[in-house]
Amino acid sequence: MAPEGTLSLDKKEATTSKGYSCAPLINHASHSTVAISVGTPVSGTQPQVFDVVADTGSDNVIIPSCKCVDLSYCASSTECFTGTNHSSTFALTMLPTKSKSGSTVAEVQLSFGSGDIFALLSTDIVSVGSFSATLNSSVLLMVDQYLDFSDTFNGILGLGTPKVSGAIDDSGLPPIVGFLEAAKINSFSLCFNDDGTPGVLGLDPSVSGSSMTSVGQSHWALDFHGISVGTDGANVSFCDPKTTVLGAGQSTPCAIIPDSGTTLILGQEDQITSLFGDLCDNWEKCLRNFSSPANKYNKSEVFQALLYDCSSWMTDVKDFSELEKNMPKIWFNVGGLDGTTQSYALTAFDYVMLSHSSNISSLAEKSLKSVFPSFLRKETRETSNYVCFPAFGTQDYVSRANGPVWILGTPLFYRYNVIYNLNAPESISLDSAACGSCSESFLTETDQEPSFVRKGPLKPRLFPEKIRTPARRPFVAL
Repeated sequence: MAPEGTLSLDKKEATTSKGYSCAPLINHASHSTVAISVGTPVSGTQPQVFDVVADTGSDNVIIPSCKCVDLSYCASSTECFTGTNHSSTFALTMLPTKSKSGSTVAEVQLSFGSGDIFALLSTDIVSVGSFSATLNSSVLLMVDQYLDFSDTFNGILGLGTPKVSGAIDDSGLPPIVGFLEAAKINSFSLCFNDDGTPGVLGLDPSVSGSSMTSVGQSHWALDFHGISVGTDGANVSFCDPKTTVLGAGQSTPCAIIPDSGTTLILGQEDQITSLFGDLCDNWEKCLRNFSSPANKYNKSEVFQALLYDCSSWMTDVKDFSELEKNMPKIWFNVGGLDGTTQSYALTAFDYVMLSHSSNISSLAEKSLKSVFPSFLRKETRETSNYVCFPAFGTQDYVSRANGPVWILGTPLFYRYNVIYNLNAPESISLDSAACGSCSESFLTETDQEPSFVRKGPLKPRLFPEKIRTPARRPFVAL
């Protein structure tokens, strides 16, 4: 018999929902968060609400346990959860053992791009917007962490594919189910706003007819056919299905994951270098500098150096209208498992960021690694001197079935409403309608391309002091 405050593995609870709903997404520059409520308050206690990362790149509901704070494994400023005597629906998950006690609390280790965490499995009610669901043995209470960033970690609302749920490889553990699956949500959407208005996490929005079937089995992913620079349909320098020789068992030349929990756009080092070269070829200022007899650097280095020195040639670095007018658009050529293909554009306003940080060179070197020019690495800037920086980073992520994998982070969600359909076959669609807010209608279905016409100056996005990396486990399958 399980002790008080614990859960036997056969316990079931009902799931309730209230139809379509949405929840505000609070912008933190490097990522966005959403408020979730966990537990049922007992008399004399308050609801426990957490501002957690809305992350399409992971699949679990993770919140810090107050034991993590008490043991100084989590920062004292961290919001933390107490179940016993605070939530009437809380129960720890117990596993049988041969010890004298006869059972032990189920614990898991999860590996993310920024480090590992250890968590206890528990059951409780989780609410987002007007949706609520009991997550049986699927609320992960973090009790220790080895994350390589100093920011307060208040948890994750995993919005990954349902097939990832229960994927922790330990035969002694019960299935771990994500919130979307437990709440019987058929679709969701995410979009961010630039003007200080919260973005939108839509729950059960309508799905447009231009959706593309996900090629991933463990991630939301699309077939990726490279990036056209300058004009839609222009030849691509990498991931071209016409020229890429597929390896054994490989079904696509490349793949791309739309990930709301990743700050930048990430790709393979050689492909990022090639893209920067294509951008230079299609930007008059860059090509002119590269062609100068005095130049001794390659196109990728010239492109980055010009951006880095943008305060010396831009009329007003706080207005990106000049960049959007003179720098080329880029089109991401993507497709679904069913062969459907689409191209989606970003402008310089989307793929260039501004920084007034004195340590931007160290941040740039961390994100771009060897792609970042060596002659810029030792440069320092006063906080009053602005620099521009491409919203790209490098990673080494290759899937056997889908080849090199790109991560399309927050820039995508500023430009488009990204809609995820959980009904089989799982699919993704991008809507160019304005993001709107939870207080007004949004996600208007449209087949029109974005006009990219805005009123007033284009206030640049600031490069965050810290960047979030993909929360993916260390395996190569999509």
